[in-house]
Amino acid sequence: MRFHLGMISGDSEHEFGFPWRPIREPKPGVLMLIAIPVGIASAVVLAILWLYLTPLDDLSFQPSPIEFLFTLAGIIVVHELLHAVATPGAGLSDKTIVGFYPSRLSFYAAYTGEITRNRYVAVFLVPLFVISILPLLFALIGRFSWVEMAGISILNALLSCGDLVGVTLIFFQIPRDGIVKNRGWRSYWRPPAIDAEQGAPGHPAARP
Repeated sequence: MRFHLGMISGDSEHEFGFPWRPIREPKPGVLMLIAIPVGIASAVVLAILWLYLTPLDDLSFQPSPIEFLFTLAGIIVVHELLHAVATPGAGLSDKTIVGFYPSRLSFYAAYTGEITRNRYVAVFLVPLFVISILPLLFALIGRFSWVEMAGISILNALLSCGDLVGVTLIFFQIPRDGIVKNRGWRSYWRPPAIDAEQGAPGHPAARP
């Protein structure tokens, strides 16, 4: 795992000609407009499940602004580390990057190697499952819970809005056996039966 400050420059040694195909993604501003309602909806669903399925106590609990900010920062860091741990090699590969983008005030996790579509989906969803859904399941089975746990679960569901949109884009554009690779903030995919090196521009396999 490597730490990177700023935007990921991408893999300049990797060609993205045939057979690689770009994943159609909305521009960052449009993506945010789409993601925010998705995040609100997922947070509302989690809140309803916590209220109706678990014995929440002390619903009057109100954290101070400092407590909330520290909690939010902690959730973001753990959220991105879980993305990294879900990558091939459990995040220990030098192809796994955890970084901070100052101009956007955002942490991120990325994997620069090739990855299967289903593993890519798992990378997106692991933080949502571990931080939001798993505590709810434990509370439901054990018939115990507390409002702080529920708050972290719900807040993380809100922060997972981009992950949920990303998973939707993957499902609608990449076949189940597709191979994915990132370059900077863009993602590309190819069919599994074609060797990416054989499909590089200039190679016979790249000719129609």
